[in-house]
Amino acid sequence: MTATRWSRAAALGILLSAPVAQAALCARDQVPAATLLLPWFEASTACDTPPERNTVFTISNASADSKLARVVLWTNIGAPVLGFDVFLNGFAQESVDLHALLCDGTIPSTGIALAEVGRHANPESNFPLCNAGTSPVGGPPVYDPLTSAQRNRLRAVLSALPSPADGLCYSLPSGLDDTAVGYVTVDSVTACNQVLHTIPVYYEALANTPDFAGTASLTNFALNSSVAVPMLAIEAAPGAELNSSNSFYGALAANANLREPLPAAWQADFEREGATSQASILAWRSPSQPRGGFSCAVVPPGFPLPLSNTSGFGSRGWYVVDDQGKAYQPSVRNPFPLVAQRVPASQAGPELANLGSGTVFANLTYEPSLSSPLFSSQGWMGVIHESLGRFAHLKEGAPVGAACDVASFDNTPLPPRNMLPVN
Repeated sequence: MTATRWSRAAALGILLSAPVAQAALCARDQVPAATLLLPWFEASTACDTPPERNTVFTISNASADSKLARVVLWTNIGAPVLGFDVFLNGFAQESVDLHALLCDGTIPSTGIALAEVGRHANPESNFPLCNAGTSPVGGPPVYDPLTSAQRNRLRAVLSALPSPADGLCYSLPSGLDDTAVGYVTVDSVTACNQVLHTIPVYYEALANTPDFAGTASLTNFALNSSVAVPMLAIEAAPGAELNSSNSFYGALAANANLREPLPAAWQADFEREGATSQASILAWRSPSQPRGGFSCAVVPPGFPLPLSNTSGFGSRGWYVVDDQGKAYQPSVRNPFPLVAQRVPASQAGPELANLGSGTVFANLTYEPSLSSPLFSSQGWMGVIHESLGRFAHLKEGAPVGAACDVASFDNTPLPPRNMLPVN
């Protein structure tokens, strides 16, 4: 997993000739950003057989200058369990294969002494506390592979099993056997961490510059399918205006340098499941507080995450409209009880199995009792369709309403985004 540079003439021609994407705060635009959010990953934890599932994501430096990225893996309840730094010279890329990370301990080993400098990049420059050599003895971002103990712990905490280190659980069952699940954040930072974090500090030395773009793919080898999943661009800007906003980091660290919020209400198209096809809903919801280990004999406080009963779509937080325009409120009241989840459409609501194509509307707003001056409900949603050996694609959801107004950035929590009830 060595850094690569965009050196092919065709790729360069595209970069130079394409119009520059203009960032728009409070809009869900895919532009270089200070933070990337991969809202869902899945990777097999069985290491002695070929993987059934895997996720690979790639971080791209969108500028000519050297940049430093902090990658953090989170469980499906929002507990950070692994963090590492990645050094990228101008226009360089680095990929992370999660099955290789879980089973072989393969972690990107980067740094100023290891990275190539492309002919279109500016001269490389190092960051404070970063190892300038080629040996892991000097510290991050040059790493040895994870040890056997670290790999065993990581596989356990991401698949709802007790950690061999402390006997605690850090995630809840996902419905996928022998599979690590969760989500990933990638932040632009200004200095290295001194250790490989097993309880990572995700908010230290955050930068406010739009440095990174990303791509990711989920592969299901059993279905012979692979789908592209977005790495959501979360922008920041210098100054107090955005630093006081209600990004999802606001509930996790009061001193975090914050980003723009994500919307809470979403809509996504779906299609009927068939004998050889299946649909599933990906949903990510902002964590309402910092999370860590808990006794495996109990469900951690706050879970299942509730959907608001006082705002959203009628008396429930979600509903479905079929292709004839008829609205249904599914009998399953809350199919999205975790921070990150993949829910088969038939489990989200039996009504979906009997419908043709249509649209799922979901307001992922929390109960008002969970709100705080540093927290506002946020989320993301998409629908994956897979057909055995034929096709697979993800229909990314569209936000219903804006997450915020640039002029409203202050220390006041943003109000929930209400939608019209179903008649």
